[in-house]
Amino acid sequence: MPLFPRPILISFILLVSLTGLIEGPMIVHAPSPSFSSTVNDVSMDPTPSGYPVIAAVGSYVYVAWLNNTVFGENQNVLFKVSNNNGISFGNVVKVSKNPSEDSNNVQIAATGSNVYLVWQQNVTFVNQIPTYDLFFSFSTNNGGAFSNPVDIGTNISGLTDSEPNGLPPHIAASGTDVTVVWLGTTIIHNKTAYNVFAKTSLTGGSDLATVTATTLSTTAYPYVGPEISEVGNYVYVTWTDQPTTTTNPQTYFVPSFDGGSTFPTLPSSISTTKSNQTDLYQAITATGNNVYVAWTNDTFVSCTTCISPDNTMFRAGTNNGASVSFSRPPINLYKGNLLNDFYPAIAGTGTAVFVAWFNYSQILYRSSVDNGVNFNTVQSLTNSAETGLYQLVMTSSGANIYAAWTGSSPVNSVYFASNNTAITFGTPQILNLSAGSTLLPYTVIASSGTTVYAAWQDDTQGNGDILFRGTAGVPDVAIASMAMSRGFAYSGVAAVPIIIDVTASNLGSVTASFVVSLKANATFIGTNQTITNLAPGTSSLVQFSWATSGLARGNYTITAYASQVSPSGETNLSNNILACQGGATCNYPGPFSVRLGGDVTNDCLVNVVDLTRVAIAFNSSPGSPGWNPYSDLNNDRTINITDLVDVAINFNNHC
Repeated sequence: MPLFPRPILISFILLVSLTGLIEGPMIVHAPSPSFSSTVNDVSMDPTPSGYPVIAAVGSYVYVAWLNNTVFGENQNVLFKVSNNNGISFGNVVKVSKNPSEDSNNVQIAATGSNVYLVWQQNVTFVNQIPTYDLFFSFSTNNGGAFSNPVDIGTNISGLTDSEPNGLPPHIAASGTDVTVVWLGTTIIHNKTAYNVFAKTSLTGGSDLATVTATTLSTTAYPYVGPEISEVGNYVYVTWTDQPTTTTNPQTYFVPSFDGGSTFPTLPSSISTTKSNQTDLYQAITATGNNVYVAWTNDTFVSCTTCISPDNTMFRAGTNNGASVSFSRPPINLYKGNLLNDFYPAIAGTGTAVFVAWFNYSQILYRSSVDNGVNFNTVQSLTNSAETGLYQLVMTSSGANIYAAWTGSSPVNSVYFASNNTAITFGTPQILNLSAGSTLLPYTVIASSGTTVYAAWQDDTQGNGDILFRGTAGVPDVAIASMAMSRGFAYSGVAAVPIIIDVTASNLGSVTASFVVSLKANATFIGTNQTITNLAPGTSSLVQFSWATSGLARGNYTITAYASQVSPSGETNLSNNILACQGGATCNYPGPFSVRLGGDVTNDCLVNVVDLTRVAIAFNSSPGSPGWNPYSDLNNDRTINITDLVDVAINFNNHC
């Protein structure tokens, strides 16, 4: 165990840092994304709000938080959803239902259209000390409505408290599977036992109150709770366990291969903790068949004047479908000669994995591009002016890894950085646009596709607000180009329809859906085409078929439009319209020409000259000798007797 209580050690760290006795690695940065220019107050109420959590799926963003007396009651779990990448949020929903009980430690997970919330709620007092049960609620319609909360610990025999030492539950979901893990107490032989429980629903949470809980441990260390990660059907849980009173607390791990329904192997230690060491603060993530665990290893130094050093440890495992193999030993990512690194955060994508941790008053990190086999040198994500305490979070989406943390002053209270190089992070950005009045904003982040969101608690108004900011901004769709099968037709001549291909692009940073329409002058061509969920930086081709026989002679401007854009809020409308005028955006210059029927020479008179032109090109097709597209009156790409008849029918007609 540490020689000094951790708050004293933290104060020492700050003192050493401020006096300049500690020198950290060089700061290295990579490009960063752009956040919207405005901050959204999600809570929007006069009573205290705090401790936000966030999740994102597609264009939906979900934020939940704790609020005190907004409904004239005790501390409740509140929720809001955005269906347009965080541009705007719907009405507040109160998820917790008991007005006389305080809610704590809300957690969130989302997958598909399902949203899950779990929190602790005090229901009884023992010797004037509150004890907590674990409550759960779910939505199957993107947060539109939530189920009545259920106590998921009621069928666990002997469970006395689901929030020992204030430790939160954790939740993970994939498909219709959702698993909750938490630290709970029972009484065994008149002594308090600390247990790690897991409960899984394979039906979207509808039976989580009644399914049997799995007891993963009865000898858990009481000062840190379990952590969970899920990918596909694989669920991974890690925690600190102390199997006997004579063994040191060490990092334990257990996998499930059926969505958390069963944990077929016994939990086992994945650390090499020695007799004077304690493992704490596990962090876990999984990507593909790889699972990564990081933790703080506290080394006790047996002398009255010594400081116990902390080490950030890492271990990678490979899922073989029926077991997880930790074939390589733990890696000590950073080892110093003082208490120096703790509270790691971890994220992975592809073969890349990043581990970051607090070191004095800075944040350090190391990255690997080969699934944690080898790590790059230690880098500094911050300097002392940019770092507060404890609140470091990381997530990943696509090829990007994101980190957010608490600053060292109210003016710079929320920082963010991103990575897309698998080596370094971008220059830290300050997310709060004005000075806050709290050093504990409890920053959280979530990402979906190329969009990332952050939420935090801010006390600027004196009561606590939940603020939100995202990179989505507003959509920007464009008509990029048009291509017509040909640029003319003959009035009154039955012909194969003109085919017009329209390419639309998403130039914004948010997935967008919209309608593409096409007009000849003021008349719609064909049927409007809907493009759904076009990803940023991509394009889509839609095709229109245009019957031209009924058109009057004259010139027609062909114009394509992008409209009914979702999400709303598009400001750049200049590229939503494109008229075919040649150049790089259209393969035919000028307006579309509808000629007098049979007038091959376009001289406003149908005569023997027009018949001669068709005769000269007779039996030709595109690419063959003598081909003349104007002699192909019916647009069937072959000049034959039908074209001669079309001229003959209109013989001697004139404009």
